[in-house]
Amino acid sequence: MNIDILLDPVKYTINSGGKNTRGLVIKYVQNLIGNGKNTLTGIIMDDINNLHNISLVIDDIQDGTKKRRGQDCAHIIYGMPLSLNAAYLKCFNLLKNVEDRYPKEIKETTTQLFISALESGHIGQGLDIYWTTKEYIPTLDEYLYMIDNKTGMLFELGSKLCFETAKLNGIEVTKEKRDLIQKLMIFIGRFFQIRDDYVNLTSPKYWRLKGFCEDFDEKKVSYIFTLLNMKDENDILYRTLCSTSKVSEKEKIDYYGYLYNKQILHQTYVNLEVYKGNIISVENALTGSKEITGFLKMFFEKLEYSPPIDPIKIKQTLLATKMS
Repeated sequence: MNIDILLDPVKYTINSGGKNTRGLVIKYVQNLIGNGKNTLTGIIMDDINNLHNISLVIDDIQDGTKKRRGQDCAHIIYGMPLSLNAAYLKCFNLLKNVEDRYPKEIKETTTQLFISALESGHIGQGLDIYWTTKEYIPTLDEYLYMIDNKTGMLFELGSKLCFETAKLNGIEVTKEKRDLIQKLMIFIGRFFQIRDDYVNLTSPKYWRLKGFCEDFDEKKVSYIFTLLNMKDENDILYRTLCSTSKVSEKEKIDYYGYLYNKQILHQTYVNLEVYKGNIISVENALTGSKEITGFLKMFFEKLEYSPPIDPIKIKQTLLATKMS
């Protein structure tokens, strides 16, 4: 019996494309530690890519997302039960076969790294779901903790797998370099998630793929609302959003304008610029150069973002988005 068909929802998600950011980060880390020619790099990239797409299938179900990468989500095509089963089956297969993919010298450590990363991912995703369910806006520290577990865990896992495989080539990564790379992975994870929250509300390119301000539909507790709550804990915008069963386009435009006028979108943009600077500074410390690597140039180009659009221009921008 061919049971591979049970994995079709995960295959569909993998084949839908993506930016391959995590795979590129793994190559980047291997180069930073002088391990660029390691033959296990491709295996690490494949495993991280599988874990990422597994998480997307599950996250889209939990978040009620309908579009992913401009296409219908896996659960819209295959149904929730089969999609959920496919994601966990693929995950169990990956864990079961660690010893077949990695040399015996590191397979025990590698297995533990995968298990620890999966636990972290579920903690981060659990917090994200819990906050949205309870309509609770976390503190900034709580939100960053969620990011480090949910989004950062695959960057952290990838870098630790790189450290383990380096040993096989006789490369000893110093504690100082490990600490700097782990710090770099934290900054990259936070930049990645905060930028995702930001472009969801501000990027016409993103709107074409997932719809206008989709996070408003999901009532998502994003970084944006965390900043708004920090500025005024009595602000009622999020409660107003949660009290609306179906958010109209006009209401979304109004909410966007409110966040714009409160300078929350501007502050998020500034914070992204700060994280970009932090990432560059840590890389400079690792490379001993004031010039950024080709990887970072490409990374920031792929993950572009722009200052928020003036609310006066939103309707015109939306019309252009729908026509393109």
